[in-house]
Amino acid sequence: MRHTSVQPVLVGLALLAGCQKAAPEPPAATSTTIPAPTPEAAPVPDPVVVAMGDDIPALPLIPAGQVIADLPPATPLGELPLAIAPAQVAEEIKPELAAAFEKLFEPGLEGDQWEAVHLSLVEAGGDAVPVLRQALESKDVARREQASSILSLLGAVGEPAVPQLLKGLKDDSAFVRATSAAALASFSAHQEKAKTTLLELLDSKDPELRRLAATNLSILGESASDLVPRLTLALDDADSEVVRPIAQLLGQIGGPARAAVPRLQQIAFEKQGEVKEAATLAVELIEGRSEATSK
Repeated sequence: MRHTSVQPVLVGLALLAGCQKAAPEPPAATSTTIPAPTPEAAPVPDPVVVAMGDDIPALPLIPAGQVIADLPPATPLGELPLAIAPAQVAEEIKPELAAAFEKLFEPGLEGDQWEAVHLSLVEAGGDAVPVLRQALESKDVARREQASSILSLLGAVGEPAVPQLLKGLKDDSAFVRATSAAALASFSAHQEKAKTTLLELLDSKDPELRRLAATNLSILGESASDLVPRLTLALDDADSEVVRPIAQLLGQIGGPARAAVPRLQQIAFEKQGEVKEAATLAVELIEGRSEATSK
């Protein structure tokens, strides 16, 4: 039996309907719809793995439709190794600054050359701190003394060296103790320890240590106001190189140092030179009569 194609029959009926307007509508042609072939389900690809390095575990990407619960448990973040960059990068020691520091110990280095090298390290500021930190750990006392001395001139940028400076307060070298205390005076959290060390040295029988302590105490400025009674006693020191920086410090403290005025006035009357000038200016600053405070 011959089958008639469905498509030509439908076309013919459409043409006939256009020519005979009054003709009744023919019954709808019946046809058997052949279902379209169902495409085979695309295979679900295996999870794509992203590798971030040899030390970092592979992390699977979740394909569409996959249940998250089917994935293996995630590695806790704290257990992931740092393969790209460590959280804390070791301080970089610049070779040229390390060489400059070592040059300070070259025998035969002329005074002006030594000063130039020393100044270059001070001007390097924070860049010199890694070199100085390392030197503070040295077994050579001369290197510890130079490192702590330079750090006392750097101020706040020397903060990374605070752990070494705190150790320096107990150094066998009094010079290291004094300059470490002077460096720590720049940090409010460590000023009390700095004061204690410097006052101990101010009581030393060694005039060099007393001079060093008096000079480094001046770094404290107004924060030394609680030391006025002890500083007033230091004005009786026979060494003018102790008295002068103490008088200058009392002037920096200002009004709270009023109790020291009588002794400063006596020094200004009895002494000459720089000590007389320092005591006179200190009185002016304390009593508020200086040009600087009148403006």
